[in-house]
Amino acid sequence: ASTSWGLKIANASTTAGTGAGIYFLGGTNSESYIGNLYDSAGAGALSFQTRVAGTRAERMRIDASGNLLVGATSANAKVTVGWFNYR
Repeated sequence: ASTSWGLKIANASTTAGTGAGIYFLGGTNSESYIGNLYDSAGAGALSFQTRVAGTRAERMRIDASGNLLVGATSANAKVTVGWFNYR
């Protein structure tokens, strides 16, 4: 794999739940985030988050295995939407 980057956003922490990403801010209470989340197994996930009523929450994730999770934080199928699973 190449190590040359056009743009690199990094966080060197190995603490689960940390990561690096891009924040989108609008006004005083509008916030969205796309970034990497480091997990306790040493793998990364791509996380999509928004803020509602002052609290940021994850809305969608692509985990290290390539599973797509919408409204869920763990997968039991390739695509997990809330409590529905599509195979």
